[in-house]
Amino acid sequence: EEGGVILAIFQEHSYEEGEIELRPGDRLVMFTDGVNEAGDGDGEEFGEERMAELSRGARLLSAEALRLRLLERVTEFCAGRFQDDVTVLVVAVSEKDDRALIM
Repeated sequence: EEGGVILAIFQEHSYEEGEIELRPGDRLVMFTDGVNEAGDGDGEEFGEERMAELSRGARLLSAEALRLRLLERVTEFCAGRFQDDVTVLVVAVSEKDDRALIM
């Protein structure tokens, strides 16, 4: 629930800080609006719900493999015609030693 408007738009805007606990096996997926706003040519956007559904379905993959899978799916959806920058960052907490891996 914490947060604020997108970064770098308003110089004087404040953001609420929050915390979450990541446990072994958890994945945290972050992405720019170029991902969820990628269009299929018929006016449909990729959307946050599709991104969340794909992330949940592939949550057992490594951080790198999950990032690549998500980028692959959004690229297929918009046939590689992006209207904005596209960035996906995945944080995975290792099952073995509780270290977060960022890709």
